[in-house]
Amino acid sequence: MPVDAKVKSGSAEYCPISVDAIVRQLSERKPGVGLFVIGLTGAVAVGKTTLAKSLRQQLSELPGSPKVELISTDGFLYPNEFLDRQGLTLRKGFPESYDMALFHQTLADLRTGSALVPVYSHITYDVDQINPHHVEKADIVIVEGLGFPVPATPLVDMMIYLDAAQDHVEQWFVTRFLDFWRLAENDPTSFYARFRSMNEAQVAEFARDVWLRINLPNWLNHIVAARESASVVLHKTLSHDLSLVRGL
Repeated sequence: MPVDAKVKSGSAEYCPISVDAIVRQLSERKPGVGLFVIGLTGAVAVGKTTLAKSLRQQLSELPGSPKVELISTDGFLYPNEFLDRQGLTLRKGFPESYDMALFHQTLADLRTGSALVPVYSHITYDVDQINPHHVEKADIVIVEGLGFPVPATPLVDMMIYLDAAQDHVEQWFVTRFLDFWRLAENDPTSFYARFRSMNEAQVAEFARDVWLRINLPNWLNHIVAARESASVVLHKTLSHDLSLVRGL
């Protein structure tokens, strides 16, 4: 595997790796026949969606132009109305907030050829129950998000865990929250419109509190468990460079 010189992060020694190199390795793992399902997990705001989109783009450019689909586990969250009734609103993203029966059935349907995949809107902060994504006859499916059982096999053929320093992920989460808050200025339908009466400093402080009370505990108590059983562990720096910790 072509990598640059090794770099150190804390006490760990990692090998820098590009998305190109990851894609080359994934292409070699893809079976000649049948669907190849790649799972991608890690903390909230660590960059799973961005990495998944890059992988999808480059995998679709491989010889033969395989059909690559990207789905998010966010679509398998229970709707907000259900979470409210069950007292799970502040547990959104925790294992119990996902419809795992639907998740399992959808992935099973994908392996037989097609499935209607539920989608999620980060703007409305809820599942879109009207417009599912129709996935049919894919060669590769990338499933990114939270909620995977540990270990994730046989749901996925290969699990990738994306890691980063806690303070970096907190910074990314606050930045993302502020981005949604700014976009809500002229969109009263946005979930983040309710925070428009707050100034930017107040919103940033609120986002940090959400991170510390909800997302960090979920990461440390649940999500991180996938790291040990993942086939591939990647580490991302503050500058968004990737290094290989294990696998490939």
